[in-house]
Amino acid sequence: MGRLRLGAMIPNDISAEVEFALRAHDDRPAIVEVQPMVGGCIHPSACLRTASGGRAFLKWGRSMGPAGFRAEVDGLRALSRASGPRTPTILGFQPGQPASRGWILLEFIRAGVQRADSAKRLGSALARLHRPLPESVPGWDRDGFIGVLLQPNRAEGAHWPEFWREKRLATQWQKARGHFSKSGHRDWHQLMELVGPALSACENDGLSLLHGDLWHGNVITDWTGDPVLIDPAVYRGHREVDLAMMELFGGFPAEVFEGYESQTAVSEEYREFRRDVYQLYPLLVHVNLFGRAYVGAVRDRVRRLLRTLG
Repeated sequence: MGRLRLGAMIPNDISAEVEFALRAHDDRPAIVEVQPMVGGCIHPSACLRTASGGRAFLKWGRSMGPAGFRAEVDGLRALSRASGPRTPTILGFQPGQPASRGWILLEFIRAGVQRADSAKRLGSALARLHRPLPESVPGWDRDGFIGVLLQPNRAEGAHWPEFWREKRLATQWQKARGHFSKSGHRDWHQLMELVGPALSACENDGLSLLHGDLWHGNVITDWTGDPVLIDPAVYRGHREVDLAMMELFGGFPAEVFEGYESQTAVSEEYREFRRDVYQLYPLLVHVNLFGRAYVGAVRDRVRRLLRTLG
């Protein structure tokens, strides 16, 4: 894709703000080239080149809620303080509002190729990220987003099984229910009676910091072979949620999970039924984002769980 001149892509109302933010990180911060980036479906984004030859990644757009880009910034900061995979350095941001554009400016990650040990390094780093936290309450202190959908995170006093059932499954089911038949509704409500008891043993593991949207497109291997996490939907939850998301759509080699299990054991309950319980959430999200193409996957997962747990 060809390069664009400044102003041909970045809105004029944020270009001066972005250059001002770059002054703290670049001795010649004037933006001289803009390279549009592909892959995101929510906000436009670009790689910026400055007069010094430095690069930065910019994403902008009108806010999907009052927090704007603040939820993403909070998530990246939380992940950066953990001992797991690294995240891009935040160079600046404006949260934005529904009536005005916000933006987030990040270190540009130069993608590289996976080295022989890159996958195992990712797995080991995720296991470190998932070490139990001292906090006992699931969720986060602000709501966030999963794609363009609100992800409710505030649940004072909730235990993990209740949080997962009410703040994850129930919220997406309310949006998706019109796609399902009467028998689908009946199966769903039967399963919801079983979810709490099925997840009760998870509380023995404690809560971990989760990336929250860990599909393969949100992991970059940099030029040194190190994994870098991007676009988080962070909250405190059970560590197997991230694993279930990783397995749902594939793209991660077996060595990632080998590296993970060399540090942290994965329970038999995860393989028997908790993976299915956790994968229901992103499947419902995909129903709400993309429509009926994912209805069959939800229906099949619910029926399988009813056979296992019933």
